[in-house]
Amino acid sequence: MASPVVHVTLLAPGLGRDAASCAVQWRDAQALQPWQSRFCKLLAQEQWNGQHLPVAELLIGAGRDSRHETDGKMQGALICADPVHLRADRDTARLVPAAMLSLSDAEADALLEAINEFLAEDNLRVSRGDACHWYMHGRDGSALLTYPPEFLSQRNASAFLPEGEASGDWKRLMTELQMLLHSHPVNTQREQRGLMPVNSLWFWGGAPLASGGDEATPPRRIHADEPFAVALARHLGLECLPLDAFDPACVDCDVLVVDRRLEQAMLARDESAVMQARQRLLDEWIACWERRVRQGEDFTLDIFDEDGMHGRLDAEVLRQMAEAAKASSPQSGASLAVVAQGLRRTASALWRRLTGSR
Repeated sequence: MASPVVHVTLLAPGLGRDAASCAVQWRDAQALQPWQSRFCKLLAQEQWNGQHLPVAELLIGAGRDSRHETDGKMQGALICADPVHLRADRDTARLVPAAMLSLSDAEADALLEAINEFLAEDNLRVSRGDACHWYMHGRDGSALLTYPPEFLSQRNASAFLPEGEASGDWKRLMTELQMLLHSHPVNTQREQRGLMPVNSLWFWGGAPLASGGDEATPPRRIHADEPFAVALARHLGLECLPLDAFDPACVDCDVLVVDRRLEQAMLARDESAVMQARQRLLDEWIACWERRVRQGEDFTLDIFDEDGMHGRLDAEVLRQMAEAAKASSPQSGASLAVVAQGLRRTASALWRRLTGSR
């Protein structure tokens, strides 16, 4: 009896070229895009993309942030307003997301108090979930096109500045808040401790959920812990299981997996966690799937990161790798002793040429 067709799609930001040594064929033909954009596309939700995501409505609506304001007048206009460190020079800009700033709850609350006092006369308010995830209430950001801050952490942010309707107003607000935050005592104290100041807010993720899209056409199973993935799946009426429930050896149907643990460890500069996450992906998951392909299962793995890298593992890829290895190996039938003798002759000839000896 033929084995079932199994297709695993893995969204793994941070893996990409670092996995070039594993049994995966990598190509960089894809466009740069946040993992959220790929996730939406895989669920046939083309109305959302990397610049236009319904993050604020999904996460607040899903109850992820229990401390946000629930005043009715604030509910109609939501946008993410995450704290960042933004450093610009003549040609480039570097954005450091909150995940890399080690921002405490007390620091976040002190900054929010000053920000909300400044915004009060415009009937705007910023609230937070945890110290890294903030939201602005009261201004419509549904048409703003801008990228997630963590996607920009390793890129020239000046190439990804906000676009779209009223983007000029948002940029002016960013500038005003930068001036406010510049001399805030929290930032003064952070700099004295050798930490980067929180000198700007990054507005993103304000797309409305009301946008019409195609009916979701998901794989038979989704595994993710990332709040946006879980909330979007729930919004679309799809089941999303946790990563801990995922066993790569037991996959028997189409599966979509979102695993950001490697990227999150990189952002946290946790070398041990980076090594652990990489080992799990390469030495456990991918090695397991390679064995299944070699055993004759009809198995295909597609990996996408955020840097335009697309990895593929299937029987055809392994065949091509085997042929390439054979073509680059010593001539068939040649023993190691013969190969070594040839290398010695070559080395001896080079030495004689360099020294002029015979």
